[in-house]
Amino acid sequence: MSKIIGEVEKEEIVYNKNLIPQQHSPSFLSDALCYNACKIADDVNANAIIGMTQSGYTGFMLSSFRPKSPLYIFTKTQSLVNQLSLSWGVQAFYYNKEVSLDEIIHDQIEIIKMKNLLKTDDVVINTGSTPVHDHLPTNTIKISKVK
Repeated sequence: MSKIIGEVEKEEIVYNKNLIPQQHSPSFLSDALCYNACKIADDVNANAIIGMTQSGYTGFMLSSFRPKSPLYIFTKTQSLVNQLSLSWGVQAFYYNKEVSLDEIIHDQIEIIKMKNLLKTDDVVINTGSTPVHDHLPTNTIKISKVK
C-alpha cells in the first residue's frame, strides 16, 4: 500500500498538494503558521516537525501540507491519539503536562529520542501556543537542535 501511495503522491494533481492558507478563513493565522512550519522544515531539512494540539486541528493541518519531515503530534486528549494517527504522516503521542512552552518542547523531544526517532544534533521544528495555559490556537514556531 505504501508503494501505491508513494506513486499517487508523485502526481501533480494530488489533493492538498497545492494547499495554501486562505485569508478569509477564521483559522487563517494558525493555518499560516502550520504551512510555514512545513516550509521551514523543508528549507532546513528538518528531521521532524513536533506539534501540540488540544483539538487535533494542528495535527490535521500540518498533515494536510504533506511535509517531507516526520510529524510527531502530542495531545492531552487520549481519544485524539488514535484519530491523529490516521492522518497522513502523523505519529501521535499522549502528553498532558502544561508547565511552560520550553519545558513542553524539551519533554517532547526527550520522549521522541527515547523511542529512537530522533538523535543528538537532529533539527526539529516545534509548533505550539503561548501562553500555554490559555489553550490558544497554534501561534508559535521554534527551530530546535536535539541535545
